[in-house]
Amino acid sequence: MNGALGQNVDISRLEEDAEFLKVREWRYTVQRTLLSSPVGKSLRTDVLDMPALDALFTTIEAYPDFAYIKLSKMHKVLRHVELLAEDKVPRDAEFHFRARAKALLDRWHHRVPEAAVEHDERSNVDK
Repeated sequence: MNGALGQNVDISRLEEDAEFLKVREWRYTVQRTLLSSPVGKSLRTDVLDMPALDALFTTIEAYPDFAYIKLSKMHKVLRHVELLAEDKVPRDAEFHFRARAKALLDRWHHRVPEAAVEHDERSNVDK
């Protein structure tokens, strides 16, 4: 498979890569916390988990290896977070998860071709 940044990536080897597994677990945490709710029901997020999610976002914002971000598909989860309505993100006024997701996507948009297209589409909607 042609992986991040033009490198060939063997998917089976990723399961043995501790760094990839760590970043993938971050993605799972963001996804479970902000995007996993039954259809028609409110998000089952404990608002006490938000400081922990804030710390995780800070870690992601400082993370230097974009290849693992792309391979873990973190950018796709953050795109969905950015698009959530304000009332769907607990304590967003305090922690700014949606704005932080957008800032990360803006920073990464030139590094992920599909993110660049979606970034351009989002920018055109705002105009």
